[in-house]
Amino acid sequence: MTLVSMTGGSAWSCASNICATANILQPGASYPTITVTASVASYALSPEINQVSVAGGGSPSNSGSDPTTIVAPDFTITLTPTSPPATVMVGGSTTFTVAVSPINAFNGAVTLSAPGLPTGAAAFFSPATITGSGTSTLTITAPASGTGNFTVTANGLSGSLTHNAAGVLAVQDYTLTLSPYSSASPPTIPSGGTQTFTIGAAGLNGFTGNIALGLSPYNLNGNPTCNFSNLSLPSSVAAGSAVTVTLEPNSTYCFFQINGAVNGDIHILNGAVYVSSAFNFNFALPASQGTLTATPTTQASTVVFDPILTSVNNFCGTIDFQVSGLPTGVTATAPPVSLCANSPLTVPITITVPPGTPPGTSQLTINASGAENNAGQASNQYIYPYLQVGSGGSTFSLSVSPPQTTAPGGTAQYTVTVNGSSGLGNVILTATGGAPGSTVLFNGSASYSVLVGGSATLIVATPANEGLGTYSIPITGMMGTVPKYNSAALT
Repeated sequence: MTLVSMTGGSAWSCASNICATANILQPGASYPTITVTASVASYALSPEINQVSVAGGGSPSNSGSDPTTIVAPDFTITLTPTSPPATVMVGGSTTFTVAVSPINAFNGAVTLSAPGLPTGAAAFFSPATITGSGTSTLTITAPASGTGNFTVTANGLSGSLTHNAAGVLAVQDYTLTLSPYSSASPPTIPSGGTQTFTIGAAGLNGFTGNIALGLSPYNLNGNPTCNFSNLSLPSSVAAGSAVTVTLEPNSTYCFFQINGAVNGDIHILNGAVYVSSAFNFNFALPASQGTLTATPTTQASTVVFDPILTSVNNFCGTIDFQVSGLPTGVTATAPPVSLCANSPLTVPITITVPPGTPPGTSQLTINASGAENNAGQASNQYIYPYLQVGSGGSTFSLSVSPPQTTAPGGTAQYTVTVNGSSGLGNVILTATGGAPGSTVLFNGSASYSVLVGGSATLIVATPANEGLGTYSIPITGMMGTVPKYNSAALT
């Protein structure tokens, strides 16, 4: 702070930073006001203190001060959206709104920038400078590959003033799979036959939207492209699900592409199918059996797939089956069959799901293999159904009455209840542990059978010389091969 001038009334004589008067101040009177003018530097800190000293009169030295609060022009900056994070597909673009608001009559030019973007990302502001107040559209272009969340920072600079605001951008993507697919050994179908493929889709970094689908023939290694007499292709597939496409090609080798697109994010799958006039049999699954559900309880649960075998060109021979992709512990029963004049033939393939199998969905591969008159090169056909394992069928739990206290040589009694839906079956209760030398019995027996929804009395008898302390009594309930556990506490 720098003094500019000091001015007073007619009683004062002011020069530079001193004002003086020869007038004698009468009792109860006051001198005229002195006005002090000062300039404040742009870098001044608040508050600044004006110090005034007075000499003369009855008090040789007095002083006074006047704090001055420095109010400087400034601005704030905001970025929207901030929550939830903005989303964009890899290589795509999205926009944020940047707003500049003035403080204390600020009217400077604020230059905008977006520092710290990951490699491959780009930022564009429109406009790139805001004067005083206003908004700008920030367009962020995501990298062409790689998913994840990164911070978007909008920085505003005006002279020595700088402020920023931050948001989060989630870069998303997806994957597509096609089955069956093998460019070296594509599925083989008879002339005039059809082939069904499954297109699976999975979202990356939280993507759950729809993926537009398209199909086109293409030339691979000099092989001609093909046309389709009959084509069934859904317009889209949702991330986390699967759809099927059915083709009826009219050329020997048919190579095609499945195109997936989301806002310019394009993925391509290659597929192929071979048409043979000497094909021996066809193997197909009814549309209603694309997914079957098994829910094991205390007993195993079974489901039966019923694919249909059809003879082509008077095929006659034995067909063998192999099932893969089964969850751990799940088994398949698919004995060989003879296909001849009995065409078409429905083949039951039984899947057995044991108790305790974790819930979930698995895509199975069922291969049918056979040769004409059981000689020569075997033909192979595949279907790809889904097995869904349900949960909740064997749910039960054990509850125990509150902890008990007894003296050495005494007994404690608990009520053990088997909780669950009635009709599930019996649960065998057993208990071990407790204080050394204790006797632990259910209704007088070492084990006891209780219907779900029922209860049993657990009595613990302690020896007379038992030491003081708290003991745990583990309790086990078995429903078939499914165990549940709890414990009783005895002090």
